[in-house]
Amino acid sequence: MTADKDWLEPYGQEAFHAITPFPEAGVNSMLAEVLAVAFSVAAITVTRAGSTVTTGEGAPPSSRAGQKALRAFAFRRRREI
Repeated sequence: MTADKDWLEPYGQEAFHAITPFPEAGVNSMLAEVLAVAFSVAAITVTRAGSTVTTGEGAPPSSRAGQKALRAFAFRRRREI
């Protein structure tokens, strides 16, 4: 997922490790990134400053994905065998 606005900047890494309120979306809203991290084998966030692996291992998304984006967030889900 990419966005032309960095919605995570005010929240930092807390958004990936704790349920974080997101009042801009309404009463009792939260950022969903913590759920993606909890149910993924890998999650990475990318800004123009660089990439951060929040869980697991992996490479950043392709530089072609969201060239105009200020923030990208990618995750790999678990696969059932």
